[in-house]
Amino acid sequence: GARAGVPELWWARGRGGGGAFFGPSINPHIVNEVYVASDMSDLFRSTDSGATWETVDFRTMAGGNQPTGLQFTSDPKVLYGLNSGVPSRSPDGGRTWVAIPRDIWSQDSYVLFADPTGTNRLLISDYTTLYLSTNSGASYAAKYTASDLLIGGVFFDGNTILAGTRAGFLVSGNGGASFALSGIGGIAAGQEILSFAGGKSNGVTRLICITGGAGGVYPGIQGSEHWSYRSVYRLRY
Repeated sequence: GARAGVPELWWARGRGGGGAFFGPSINPHIVNEVYVASDMSDLFRSTDSGATWETVDFRTMAGGNQPTGLQFTSDPKVLYGLNSGVPSRSPDGGRTWVAIPRDIWSQDSYVLFADPTGTNRLLISDYTTLYLSTNSGASYAAKYTASDLLIGGVFFDGNTILAGTRAGFLVSGNGGASFALSGIGGIAAGQEILSFAGGKSNGVTRLICITGGAGGVYPGIQGSEHWSYRSVYRLRY
């Protein structure tokens, strides 16, 4: 039988009319509020769990084809997201947004992950480098560099930050001051992390990732490129 909490049926609750959808996000402070982005540049918002939708004014925040979606923090008013690839911050629950790129010359990023237990710590990446900000995007420090550095996901746990990347499983035990590849094995040769998530319950951290074929994983890869998928792995960390 189905496990408790796992839906047995799905219903269509999205918009239509062309394009694909990326980065669905549910507001943990307002559980009926849902956002989803479109590669047609729209960002859609629902306040009734998807029964109806509105389009966010593109002059405020635009959508795109990146997977991270809006990032919520411990403060319901403080949000982060990629505005057509530009890291941005909202101080007022999404009503207004301010660009917080690394610098004015290289604004585009492929992912943005914010620490949900605070308001000022976030990770972004361009095509090759992972950057950390501990001051809400006022400044960034390069933390890890590798070719085709897809960041599949990040799990924040106090001073421990875990990131699943194309290069491997990155671990920081000092709040992001440094990152290093973990020596934990188990992923088959010829596979690379494509998507990654973690959670903690009763003191136990559990991680899960989806892998793609080596050489077929890169920043900006989309779900339609399913030919690259290989396996699902889980780890009790």
